Amino acid sequence: AGNKSKNVLDVWILAKLKQLIADSTDGYENYKLDLAVRPLADFVEDLSVWYLRRSRDRFKEENDGQKIALSTLRYVLGNLALVMAPAMPFFAEYLFKAVCQENEAESVHLASWPKISKISKAEISLMDRMSEARNIVTFALAQRQSNAIKVRQPLASLKVKSSKFKVLENNLLDLIKDEVNVKEIDFDGNIEGEVELDLKITQELKEEGIVREVVRAVQEMRKEAELKPQDQILIWFAESSFREILNKNKELISKELKAKESKSFESNFQKELLVDGQKLLIKLK
Repeated sequence: AGNKSKNVLDVWILAKLKQLIADSTDGYENYKLDLAVRPLADFVEDLSVWYLRRSRDRFKEENDGQKIALSTLRYVLGNLALVMAPAMPFFAEYLFKAVCQENEAESVHLASWPKISKISKAEISLMDRMSEARNIVTFALAQRQSNAIKVRQPLASLKVKSSKFKVLENNLLDLIKDEVNVKEIDFDGNIEGEVELDLKITQELKEEGIVREVVRAVQEMRKEAELKPQDQILIWFAESSFREILNKNKELISKELKAKESKSFESNFQKELLVDGQKLLIKLK
C-alpha cells in the first residue's frame, strides 16, 4: 500500500494528507466552511509543485520504486477526492473514478469520509524540515533568476547561511541539489544573504548545461510526437560546433531519451535549437 513507503517524499506527502484530512474535518464539523475548504488549495500546490515534480524520475523507472511511487500517488489522490467531494463534487467524482480500485465504492459520494490519523512527532518534524528545504530552493532559484542563469545550467555549489538548515538529512539535501541544480551544498555563516550560489561556470559545467538543453529539447519533441516514455526513437543531430560534446555524452543522451543516433532521415519532427548563442538542428522519428 502507498502509505507504507519509506521514501522521504512519500512519507512527507502522506503526512500532509493526514493534516489535510484533520483540518478539513475540523472545519466541516464546526460549520466553518472556509476552514474546511481552504487547505485543499495548499495541498494541491504541495502535491503538484513539489511532490510530483520531485518524483518524476521514480514514475519513469520500471522497478519497485516506481510501483511504490504510483501506489502512494493513487492512495493520495483517492483520499484527496474524498476530501474534495463536498466542495467540488464533479471533479471529485472524476478523480475518484480515475484512481479507485474495483472493490471500492461506486461513487465518491457513496464512499466513507476518510478517517483521521494521528500525526506523529516525526511527521511534524519532517514537514518542518521539508518546508526549510523548499525555502532554500526558493532563495536559490531567485538568485539564479536575478543573475540570468537558467536552471538547466549546473553550478558547482550553493552556500547556506542559516545553521538551522544543518539538521537537514542527506535525502533532503539531495532534493535541494536536484531542484537548484548544484553539485554541492555547504553551510557558511559568513555569507551576506540566506544563500549564495557559486556563479563561476567552468567548461565542464558549461558542457553539461549544453547536454541538458539538448535533452530537454528532444523530450519536448517526444511529447509533440505523442510518444510514450518507453518508446524508442531514432535521433539525428546536424553537424555543429557541439559535435564533440554530444559524442562525449552519447551514452547519457541515449539513456535519458531512449534514443539511438542515426544518419539523416526524413521526419515531421525537427527543431532548430539555440544553445549558447549557436544553432543546432535536431530530427527524431
